[in-house]
Amino acid sequence: IIGGDVGVTGAAGDLVVKSGGDVHVGTGDLIFATSGKGIVLGATSNTAANTLDDYEEGTWTPSYTGAGSDPTVGYSQQVGSYIKVGHFVFASFSLNTSSVSGGSSSSDLRVSGLPFTCRSQSGDRGGLSTVRTQNWVTNARSPIGGYVDGNTTYINLMSYDAGAYSSAILCDTDDLRTTGDSNQLTATLTYISA
Repeated sequence: IIGGDVGVTGAAGDLVVKSGGDVHVGTGDLIFATSGKGIVLGATSNTAANTLDDYEEGTWTPSYTGAGSDPTVGYSQQVGSYIKVGHFVFASFSLNTSSVSGGSSSSDLRVSGLPFTCRSQSGDRGGLSTVRTQNWVTNARSPIGGYVDGNTTYINLMSYDAGAYSSAILCDTDDLRTTGDSNQLTATLTYISA
């Protein structure tokens, strides 16, 4: 119809280009026939920087590991989820231990298993925001945050140095409590994927 809507109007499942230029999808999703295609936002030409070509939601399995040697850990809770928009990854996780052994003061503590490798460009380190910690060896040695290095899929956990609360240091694998209550850590982080 010249000057009017293009498509069959009035049917719930129709794709219609309105006379004003808007596209209406009655039901279903927009699906591209080939991968690597996307939606250009905020530009009048097909520029890669303005093309949204990736969106994903999913789960991942976090685990405690060490930079030198891994502790032996049993879990009563071990869950993670993520949303990826382009290269930007929003991830969250919750860990609750049921048993811990084999920690060392010479092995930095990490949370491994991130769903995507962190990009290696300068300034792309991911940042961890700790939501909740409980039942670690001492409050001074429980995680307060962390970061993700480039080309890795793990988080380096940071704590306050006992007796020196002005400086943050890396947690060690022996900071996990091995007796009594379980170690609990719930956190969120953002980082740029490779």
